[in-house]
Amino acid sequence: MNNTNQQKGNYYIMADHLRTTIFALADGATFEPKGRGYILKKLVKKATLLAYLLGLNTEQLIEVSKKLIAVNSSYYQHLKKREDLIINELKKEIVKTREFIDKSIQALGKYYEPSITAKDIFFWYDTKGIPEELIRFFLAKNNYQFPEREFNQLLEKQKERGRQDRAGKKFASVIVSRLINKVMKNGEKRKARKIVYEAAQIIEKKTSLSFLTVLEGARVNSKPGLEMKSRRVGAEKRRVPKEIDDERGEKIVLRWLVEGAHEDESPSPMSEKLAKELLNAYNKSGVAYKKKENLYKEAESGRVFSR
Repeated sequence: MNNTNQQKGNYYIMADHLRTTIFALADGATFEPKGRGYILKKLVKKATLLAYLLGLNTEQLIEVSKKLIAVNSSYYQHLKKREDLIINELKKEIVKTREFIDKSIQALGKYYEPSITAKDIFFWYDTKGIPEELIRFFLAKNNYQFPEREFNQLLEKQKERGRQDRAGKKFASVIVSRLINKVMKNGEKRKARKIVYEAAQIIEKKTSLSFLTVLEGARVNSKPGLEMKSRRVGAEKRRVPKEIDDERGEKIVLRWLVEGAHEDESPSPMSEKLAKELLNAYNKSGVAYKKKENLYKEAESGRVFSR
């Protein structure tokens, strides 16, 4: 698409967004931070941004809005009757958006350096909330090529983090957080979280059960109520059973579940191994469950020395 066609397309989009907003305001809608009002705010923000890129100021955008009301009021007479209210509300939102655009341009001028990187550009977009179109416009004015491939890679990573965050809200619980900490290596919590959430999705896809149901079942089935401690009996040291509280038992079972996944020698990803071990423990099998059984067998033989 050449610049002329692109500009023409931007005019159409701008007018369409304004028209939609005008009709909604005429029907009693208002600009709100959620629901229908939030959609209207987004439409005006996009229309104002396109107007800026096309070289139109606030007053010219208001004149376009008035023209749209005049053109459509021959068929929809309520638009003319409510014109003052529509223009008043629309102008306030356009002015607010234009102030944001002006501040963003000032910020870009302050941040800009000839050695700008894709990470810097993504920071403007993701953290500072500066629209991508505005960033592209600013960079083009400074004869800087927008780094398409690197920017899209960063955007995809951000989307993946968003998917993980949504999964995290779904699986939010203390025991899930503790499992993530057990899976974590070298402080790489994001990687550990990804493994656990992927394991959760595998479990829910393979079974009709929720991940939390399986995890709780695995915990209950494999959690020990005791552990073996060394104790001197005469001249010898013997391992004797000692009762433990729920918190200690939970730490042990989570460690066993993760160890069970690591002991799986298949080439499968860690998330699949963890899902398998959790399902096994839920069904009273697998490494963690077997460790509990072996522990209780050892405890039975060691009770004679615990008296």
